[in-house]
Amino acid sequence: MGSVSEIAIPAFISVTLGVVVFFLGAFLIRKVSFLGGYNIPEPMSGGIAIALLTWVFLH
Repeated sequence: MGSVSEIAIPAFISVTLGVVVFFLGAFLIRKVSFLGGYNIPEPMSGGIAIALLTWVFLH
C-alpha cells in the first residue's frame, strides 16, 4: 500500500469547513424528504455528501 502522509489544517479553516458542511446538511434535509423523514442529522447528511463528492473527484 501507499504511504500515509499527515495533513495539518489550521483551526479556523477546520471550523469554517465544519460550518459549511453543517449548512449543506441542513439544506439537504429541507430538500430531500427521505433524510428528514428518518431524522438523519444535518452534520451526517452534509458529511456524507462531501465524502461522496471527494470520492468522485479523486477517483
